[in-house]
Amino acid sequence: MAIDTLTFIEVYSEEETSLNVAVGYLSVLLGFLCLNKNVKAWVSAQLEGGTPEQLVDALEEFLRYYRQIGQEVNQGEVEGDSKAGYVGRLQGLVEDLKG
Repeated sequence: MAIDTLTFIEVYSEEETSLNVAVGYLSVLLGFLCLNKNVKAWVSAQLEGGTPEQLVDALEEFLRYYRQIGQEVNQGEVEGDSKAGYVGRLQGLVEDLKG
């Protein structure tokens, strides 16, 4: 019975992780689309509170997750230029959407 429970937890965790990754990448796409002021206004109107705050929160969570995974994979190694560039672009996107 413990094996069945463990298997269920692993499957649930894998499904949840896959969903979170998909939501993260969709948030990135939506965030870049929102650099257009008309798209940002429309998206903001669809979100609770009429602001892109929920999108920004999702992007910040994805960024934290991405950094954490990168640290675990690299085990403290210095980030490569392409990875650092991606993180920098995401951070810039978050700042642009906040402003």
